[in-house]
Amino acid sequence: MARTFLLSGLLALVACGQTGAPAPQAPAQSTSTTPATEPAASKPATDATTQSTAWDRDLLALLPEIDACIAKQPDAREVTYAERRGADVFVRLSSPQNNFDCTVRDADARISGRDDALTIDGET
Repeated sequence: MARTFLLSGLLALVACGQTGAPAPQAPAQSTSTTPATEPAASKPATDATTQSTAWDRDLLALLPEIDACIAKQPDAREVTYAERRGADVFVRLSSPQNNFDCTVRDADARISGRDDALTIDGET
């Protein structure tokens, strides 16, 4: 009877992925008094390429204006650029057929054909 109980308990442990072995210990934490340094790869790059393509850092704040532009031109759902320019927000939209520039001021979106003479560093 005791063997049956022991065997069924052992089978239950194995079925649950438990082997009865102790859990592995986490590595001991360092007690150094010097501050930890970040690896170089995790630091943001500061070269001109990164700065010119960082237009999307304010994208969430510009969503109401972007939505206003898309509402005026629903087939153009790809945003290639957006930025605040004083009291206005400038948004570039793209569709498979056409590209558009949109300027929003006080929730009033105005769509025009893309001005190809206007080149923007970092535009996707």
